[in-house]
Amino acid sequence: PAHSLQTKAVVSTQSTGYFIQSNLSDGVMRKGIQSLAGVLVRSTYTTNGKRFTQARCGFCPYRSSSSETVKEKLPFYKSSKFALSTSVAIFGSIFLGYKYYIGKDDRELDLFFNALKKEIGTATMYLHQAEPQFAKPRFDAAFKMVESGLERKPGDPIPPLKIAYLMDQLGNIALQLECYKEAVQLYLATINGMALNGIERNNRAITELWLKVGQLSAILEDYRVAELSFMHCIEVTTAELEQAENKNPDVIALAGLSYEGLGKLYVTMNHPDNAIHMYQHAIKFVESVLGDNDTHLPVLLSDVATVYESTGRYDLALENIDEAIRIAHISNPGVVAAVTCNKATIKMYSGKLEEARQLYEEVSELCQARKDYETLNEVRVNMKILSDLESKRTENPENPEVVVK
Repeated sequence: PAHSLQTKAVVSTQSTGYFIQSNLSDGVMRKGIQSLAGVLVRSTYTTNGKRFTQARCGFCPYRSSSSETVKEKLPFYKSSKFALSTSVAIFGSIFLGYKYYIGKDDRELDLFFNALKKEIGTATMYLHQAEPQFAKPRFDAAFKMVESGLERKPGDPIPPLKIAYLMDQLGNIALQLECYKEAVQLYLATINGMALNGIERNNRAITELWLKVGQLSAILEDYRVAELSFMHCIEVTTAELEQAENKNPDVIALAGLSYEGLGKLYVTMNHPDNAIHMYQHAIKFVESVLGDNDTHLPVLLSDVATVYESTGRYDLALENIDEAIRIAHISNPGVVAAVTCNKATIKMYSGKLEEARQLYEEVSELCQARKDYETLNEVRVNMKILSDLESKRTENPENPEVVVK
């Protein structure tokens, strides 16, 4: 999902399922498990008092070698004249940027490509070693090499496809280093380079890139780009799923993330009705394409319930959350605790404090049995807020509704 941020993202290299968790300005935590995506990198961030976790990205596969190792493998580097000319060419490519080398001879382009790949490989190595402070200077050097070619102008030569792929890898590094503006620039350059080399707009790799652009543009509060990016992803993925006899799980993941991202974007933009419309559309799509009890439905139903709750429409919120719990017991028991926690929160803010406490206690027992300490922590945070509300109600028995609000 994509959201406007008020705090920086924390990126951890953890292989995990995809989930969203939110902490509204009232301090109450609401969690929605998203089983739609496989990930390499998970990033958590906060927006308008909400904390979210999103996961996309990957590591550049290249590893770098030290200059001493290269010198041993290539004894002709011992020639001072060759070493000098090579150094001038490499540093020239860093200084001038890749646009200068496109259209030149193969040797110049290869020198630039190898220099860029080495910087990317070194940055990746440091990230694998959990040393981002050393990866950042290598990223900066690589970005400087390509910066002048990120904005195409009429008449500019078409960048080779291998350069476009390096842009994607560099964008992933930028994402991990929280350089979101640079990441968007690099992903857009990758999309442009792939399109110029004949790769169709409905290619899955391009759809994944647009999804990243949407997520990051929302972080950067560029809502127009974010909205258009998510809508493109929805258009491409739903068209493929509607036509395919065997539904590809990767395409389902992309569709789910796109719907989720657009819905959360509308919430961030304070357009709850648009968000509700998007979630309802997503729910109908899942039911028609994937089935009435699909594993993704509890997530979407829980999310739309949270939006209803935020607008004070508690009856609709409870109607959707009950349906989410019912389907979760059938097809996705792993999210039962999180969805039930959301129901307890809705009960709490609708003024039904006793029912909320009973639900929180049930979820607490379930989390302890399943060793779901993350949801358990959320329950404990929310129960402290519930205790405060109960105390205030005791002090103001004649006006309980105002106390809850």
